[in-house]
This record gives sequence, C-alpha cells and structure tokens, in this order.
Amino acid sequence: MTRNSGRLTVEKLSNQAIDVRELQRAGIFRDHCVTVQPSFRWFSIEQMRVSRHLIQLQLRNRCVPQQIRVSWTRCNYGGARPWIHCPHCQRRIARLFKGMGGYFCRACLGNPIYESQRRSRKARTYLQTYRLRQRLGGSRPVIDRIPPRP
Repeated sequence: MTRNSGRLTVEKLSNQAIDVRELQRAGIFRDHCVTVQPSFRWFSIEQMRVSRHLIQLQLRNRCVPQQIRVSWTRCNYGGARPWIHCPHCQRRIARLFKGMGGYFCRACLGNPIYESQRRSRKARTYLQTYRLRQRLGGSRPVIDRIPPRP
C-alpha cells in the first residue's frame, strides 16, 4: 500500500473542478449575464450564471448562491486572460475545486497532494508512461502493444 493512500489527491478533486481556461475556450464570458446549464461533470451545480466579471453558482445543497469574482489581465501579444478568485481567501487562481460545501482553491482545501507524490521514483516513471500511452490511444498496461500510428 502506498503512503497517504487515504488522502485526497488533486487528480481526484479535478473531476469536478471549475477551470477558468475551459470556460474561456467555451466562449461563455460576455458583457451581459448568460445562464449556462452545467454539464454532467458538475452534478452538484444546479445553475451557473456567468458574466464578464462574476460567476454565480446555485448549488444543489445550498440556498444562497456562491459568487466567484473574475478578473482579467492583459497578455503580451494582445487579448486578455481571465482569472477566478477563491471565494474564501480571494487568491487569484485558474481552478476551483469542490469541497467544504462549495468551490474553493487548493490551499483552502488543505493543499491536497498530487498522485505522483504518493509514489516511489520507479512508480512515478510508470505513471508517466501510463499517461503517455493513454494520450496516444493505447491501454494502460505497459506490456500491451503500442497502438499503430494514426
């Protein structure tokens, strides 16, 4: 058994994380308020209202909506990059994780460890290999054949 096996990891928490980069790619930040129906990924969110500077989450287990501030920074080659602020500590971050009855930053949730931190050096190498094989369309076991090139 690996050390800290009962502890939550960032990878487990990222299943329901709100990532501002994904929201930006989806093009939902507008000057006016837009109501977004959350996907199956965020099953704890009943309704999400998004404007350029504020995200309002109506959670299934809470009657008061959670408000998340959005700020923007300029990029060097034009455009702007959005950032969300943790509702608890107001730290500027890119991802909020579900925990404590809402969405908060990694630091407010007690700094969960990464999956690779629980493994030995050899096991981290295998984990890296597994993930690379999955990105290439193969299966996780290293003994399986590498899939043919597309």
